[in-house]
Amino acid sequence: MNTWKRLSLWAALALCVIFFLASIVAIIGSWYLRPSLIEGLQDIFQIVDNALEQSTIYLDALDEVLTEAQDLVDMLQTTLESVTSGVQERVEALRETAAIQEALEPVMNDIAEFTQGLREAYITFDTSIQGLNKLPFVELETPGDELIQSITDTKTDLQNQVNDLEESIQSFTTLSDEAINQLHDMLLATETTLHTFQKQAGIFGREIASIRSAVEELESRISSGVTWLTIAITIISIWIALGQAAIFIFAWSLLKGYDPLALWQQ
Repeated sequence: MNTWKRLSLWAALALCVIFFLASIVAIIGSWYLRPSLIEGLQDIFQIVDNALEQSTIYLDALDEVLTEAQDLVDMLQTTLESVTSGVQERVEALRETAAIQEALEPVMNDIAEFTQGLREAYITFDTSIQGLNKLPFVELETPGDELIQSITDTKTDLQNQVNDLEESIQSFTTLSDEAINQLHDMLLATETTLHTFQKQAGIFGREIASIRSAVEELESRISSGVTWLTIAITIISIWIALGQAAIFIFAWSLLKGYDPLALWQQ
């Protein structure tokens, strides 16, 4: 046997040993890392669960303050509709309108706070879910950036309309027919925005419920999934190890001058 063939056989033997050891390491490592992997995934699920729970809390709180804002807008509408022609009555109605409008300020502050909290919770669970989606056969959907951005934009529109309403009320000295018509139109626009806000929040809530159900189902299967993945790695690694052992024996026989096929036939 010439030198080139001997070197080739020694290289084959070295590669067989490397791949054999790598297979053994893969088997041991997969079972050793299995508990840590399950624990790490459970930590991610906990983050998602907490963020989804926070989202639900903010949505419930947002629903309450939006309803409160709607009630105050209805009170303003009622006040404007009940204005009589008397001068003193109109001045008194303006004071009452201003008082109701002032009650809107803390409500708007709550709306802004809950919307921001909802946005932050969304960013948290969206980022975590995108990480989970990198796992094999996992494809969880989120409400998407467009919906949360639409909610944020609607909140901004509502805030601007309430600010304009405040400025208009403060600029009046009495509720003239022109002022009443102006405020009436502004309240209609505000009411439309409130309905849009409530509709968007409702859609987001249904999306959250759907995600929560999907996450809970995936979480219940994650332990068995990791176990089956580990078993698959073990089987593949054993198959590779046995293959490398066979190649090693074959190359070693050739290196020693034996014919492995002839030995097998015997």
